Amino acid sequence: MVSVYPPNQTVNVSYTCFHCGDPCDGSMIKDDEKIFCCQGCLFVYQLLRQKELTGYYHFDEQVRVTPKKINLADYAYLDIPGLRDKIIHFSQGGISKVTLFLPQIHCNACIWLLENIHKLDSGVIHSNVHFLKKEASLTFDEKKTSLRKIAELLSSIGYEPNFAYDKNKGSVFSVVEKSLYIKLGIAGFCFGNIMLLSMPGYLSAAPLEYGFLKFFAYLSFLLTLPLLYSLSDYFTSAWVSLRQRTINMDVPISIGVVTLFTRSVYELFYQGGSGYFDTLAGLAFFLIVGKIFQKKTFYQLSFDRDFRSYFPIAALRRDAQGEKSIPIEDIAVGDCLIIRHLELVPADGVLRSEEALIDYSFVTGESQPVYVVRGERVFAGGKQMGGAIDIDVTKEVSRSYLTELWNQEVFKNKDKSGLSQLSQKIAKYFTFAILAIAMSSALFWFVYDASIALNVFTSVLIVACGCGLPLSIPFTFGTVLRIFERHHLFLKNDLVVERMAGVDTIVFDKTGTLTIPRSGAVSYEGIALSPEEKSWIRALVRQSTHPMSRYIYESIPASISPEVMQFEEVPGRGIRANIGAQEISIGSHAWVTGNKFKKAPENSMQVHFSRVYIAINRTLKGVFKIRSEYRESLSTVLNNLNGRYALKVLSGDHAGEKPALRKIFSAKTEMLFKQLPIDKLNYIRSLQENLKKVMMIGDGLNDAGALKQSDVGIAITETTSSFTPSSDAILKAEGFGNLPFFVALSRQSMNVVYMCFTLIFLYNVVALSFAVYGKLTPLVAAIIMPVSSVSTVLFAVVMTTYKAKKLGFSVRGDIEKRKMGI
Repeated sequence: MVSVYPPNQTVNVSYTCFHCGDPCDGSMIKDDEKIFCCQGCLFVYQLLRQKELTGYYHFDEQVRVTPKKINLADYAYLDIPGLRDKIIHFSQGGISKVTLFLPQIHCNACIWLLENIHKLDSGVIHSNVHFLKKEASLTFDEKKTSLRKIAELLSSIGYEPNFAYDKNKGSVFSVVEKSLYIKLGIAGFCFGNIMLLSMPGYLSAAPLEYGFLKFFAYLSFLLTLPLLYSLSDYFTSAWVSLRQRTINMDVPISIGVVTLFTRSVYELFYQGGSGYFDTLAGLAFFLIVGKIFQKKTFYQLSFDRDFRSYFPIAALRRDAQGEKSIPIEDIAVGDCLIIRHLELVPADGVLRSEEALIDYSFVTGESQPVYVVRGERVFAGGKQMGGAIDIDVTKEVSRSYLTELWNQEVFKNKDKSGLSQLSQKIAKYFTFAILAIAMSSALFWFVYDASIALNVFTSVLIVACGCGLPLSIPFTFGTVLRIFERHHLFLKNDLVVERMAGVDTIVFDKTGTLTIPRSGAVSYEGIALSPEEKSWIRALVRQSTHPMSRYIYESIPASISPEVMQFEEVPGRGIRANIGAQEISIGSHAWVTGNKFKKAPENSMQVHFSRVYIAINRTLKGVFKIRSEYRESLSTVLNNLNGRYALKVLSGDHAGEKPALRKIFSAKTEMLFKQLPIDKLNYIRSLQENLKKVMMIGDGLNDAGALKQSDVGIAITETTSSFTPSSDAILKAEGFGNLPFFVALSRQSMNVVYMCFTLIFLYNVVALSFAVYGKLTPLVAAIIMPVSSVSTVLFAVVMTTYKAKKLGFSVRGDIEKRKMGI
């Protein structure tokens, strides 16, 4: 039952709203034994309760957003197709995607609620929040909901979308909130004046009259009242934490401040003393300065906003001079891009080809491909499932959008960071330990010297800092990510570094990973091909991004490309399509002949060739033999890895190259041939079942399942636009020789994290020793505390950089050509 108390009714007890935390100054509403300040807060609570989302109130946060009263006509303009299309950046088959700027996002509770918005609107398929940018990306079904309904829902629960925000002009949020600067100004004003009023007591050769000292003490007391407002963030955070029956780092600080203030007031009014208002003012000022300093420093060192923005993705552009591979940052509106089979569309465009089959599961999670015809829109993030197509670019590339796609939950199959969980567990008990130390120290000094008991109690609470524990991990791994990028390895996120450090088994795919084609390495044997047949074959292999297809394509002279219809590619087997009245098949012997029981002919004298068979209308015409050579840096890589890791080789080719591989790999290396994609995946899974930590390196096409299954999956790429969301990392081919150094630096980074943990422990031991012995004032403690957190972060960055240079990584982005003891 809902009870409403009118504004003129006298209420003796002060109430705060259960939802937003604001005081109920006017009328208040009671429902479910909870008090609400307005109908809006009550509505949100009832809505969350109905949808079983009351977990929102379990978060340890300071202030929740207050819902806004909306007019149903406020968002009517979102039903106008032209305006709606400018806001939505993807819409296909009734599934749309939009990114909304929600300036009200400020805490973990906001993230939790917004990422569960699908429980409030069944039309929302998925939502993801970017906390720093204050953005929410939503995928929704337009058959069940609309952009207008979503905007109205968000506004009704307190998150009004700002559609005037233009993210191309930069973010509107500030690193440091304006309110914090206001509080700094208040604290600075009070601190300066209180110190001025306290100065006579410190510097006067002859003591001032008692009346003046008392007057100055009262003025200091009055100036301390607004000073407490400047520390309201600490108080609010501590209070909410205690209400939720948890203890965060703000609890001991708040207890210390309240204790110091209470003791000062007691001395002023009951003992005739001056109190510790000057110390309290300095403490407040330096706490806020420290918080601003931390925010600015951490933002400057933050890697989340830029480290993933350098993907090695290129695009194939067609112009008057022909076809050319270009970096995606060079894509401009109006360019004609060629998107081949299984390639990702890097930018929005309009289809120029007759038809396309686009898989938007990378965007929406829906696996059903969408049929698109000439003139229709094609959206970034779609994967072409048929043959090569041409699109005209209509919108610039958004790297942040591609980054967001790569990090969607559908591609996350790894465990959480063990280090992060450890640091969070330590931080949880750290606060309890500090409270125990502070109280026991105060009791000790109260018995032996009561005059310093208060200072000891406050100093212990203020100086102890465990903030560096959770901060050391992202900043250490973030530095590693930047170094890796300079050397052509691009990781999905910083947790990959920790998993890479734990690897004990490395599995290599052969073709395209260990090998590259020799110059002039492609030869043909069989029935002579006519120029027209060669053009058919060239047109077919052009559709595929497989390394063998590219080698054959480059070996056939350019000619007029016929139209390819009904293109099909089966990983590990081959490709097939109709060109005119002819069916062209290219791949394994069984694939092109349709006879999986007949063994392909082999010549033992030519074991170093990879064979790609050609059939026209199911009649075998001949075979392309592609002689590969091993990567120049392969021997050095294996010399550095042998003995430290168990090495494995998987290949879809026959075992003819096994003797040559044995000369490079050790005798202990297990080699498996004629492996289909499913065989590779099952092999990785079997290693993991035997408690092995596996890193898989493959080409990203036939190995997609194995890459996803492995603990660390690295897709190696030449200068192509193929992109594998299943992988944890993308390695440019020129960075292959650096592989041992990447693994070594990941291990060294773990040592840096442990060094940071040790540094934080030593800091607290030394600082607490001084505080417990009464050698540290609360004012000095307030200065030291934020400096310790920042110094830990700086230590993590500097030490990681030093470890990288010691391994041979240079600032310029190359690695010294020397064998390291790694």
